[in-house]
Amino acid sequence: MKLVYKDTGLEVKIGDIISKDNFEYEVTYFTQPHKSSSEGKVCVNITDADTVHTREYYVSVIGAEWIEREDRGYVKQETEMKLVYKNTSDNAKVEVKVGDVIKKEAYNYIVAFIHPFESDENRVKLRVVNRATNIESERDYSIDVIEAEWVLRNEPEWREGVEFRISTSYDNNGNYRAFLYINSIMIEACQYPNEGDALMMMQKKLRTYLKKHYIDDKGL
Repeated sequence: MKLVYKDTGLEVKIGDIISKDNFEYEVTYFTQPHKSSSEGKVCVNITDADTVHTREYYVSVIGAEWIEREDRGYVKQETEMKLVYKNTSDNAKVEVKVGDVIKKEAYNYIVAFIHPFESDENRVKLRVVNRATNIESERDYSIDVIEAEWVLRNEPEWREGVEFRISTSYDNNGNYRAFLYINSIMIEACQYPNEGDALMMMQKKLRTYLKKHYIDDKGL
């Protein structure tokens, strides 16, 4: 579990200064949520003229949130993922990098921030520039906009006797998460409001992996 700023994904650190409502908030300490429905609290020093006030707030007040929450069904990644472009001229898995420029129609899409796989695997923050007017905006988009996908940095070894496993978990927000494991390595995760849809999607992902690696999936 770690505390990050929602807009950047950067981890909150003791001593951070946040400008808010014409005041500067200095982070002095923070506490993890005491239950799954809680968001946790942060203590800050607020300077007003020559006076320093100490206040405790919910972490959302400084634009932060706890991610990788084991109390909400998070399972630690056992392998590293990377975001790559789906379609390249030589079919190589070219990794998406901050600063990449993708030209589509009348716009330039500039990768500003990649949300971590564990926190929100389907979004990237993009700066969008209209090439004709030079007007620029920035917000989160689906990774489909830049035609990207998450893959393993190191593909599992495919061989006879490979073991597949699908498991599910449930969080207090009413969501089911399904996980696909290959040889005890988690390679896929998805989240849906009901268990049936989560399992169905993970079964589809399993079939995709089987076909990709030329393994006979007959009977699955």
